[in-house]
Amino acid sequence: MARQTSDREDLLRDATGLVERIELQVPESKESIVAGYRKNGALSVYFGEETVYQFNTDFELRRVFQSHHPIKAEAGELVVLRRVREKEQTTLHRRVLSDKEQNTLLAEACQRLGRLAERLQLGDYHCTGKVPPDVAIEDRLQADLEHLVAQPIRIAAVPNVGHFRRK
Repeated sequence: MARQTSDREDLLRDATGLVERIELQVPESKESIVAGYRKNGALSVYFGEETVYQFNTDFELRRVFQSHHPIKAEAGELVVLRRVREKEQTTLHRRVLSDKEQNTLLAEACQRLGRLAERLQLGDYHCTGKVPPDVAIEDRLQADLEHLVAQPIRIAAVPNVGHFRRK
């Protein structure tokens, strides 16, 4: 789950669920990008503090965080979750994104991930840190991003990290 802004100041250090991770600066962005892999190979990409894309092991989009709003995959659709505070309780409202909203979100993700892949391919970035420091994550990340954007991004059946097939 995405953390609050104040907690995400050192994502490279704190994202221990990503066993291999890298922090990058690219020319068109003032905010850093952190990308990394879980133990099972699932990719997550953090664009600053506002946008996160998380994939499962089949490179299907499983979770998105935009402007601190969680969006999760559910039965191949994207569902936005919003906390609504009332006098005595907080409730979680869920809404399935419309086809237009889903297509817009997927197009934006594809564009951002594609630009990052291009920067990696051109060497047009500055690495500000890696964990572990001796891992060559850039080539793997570039290849995976190119794979992701070479076709329409697929939405996972469930928001879990592992892959699950619908029967």
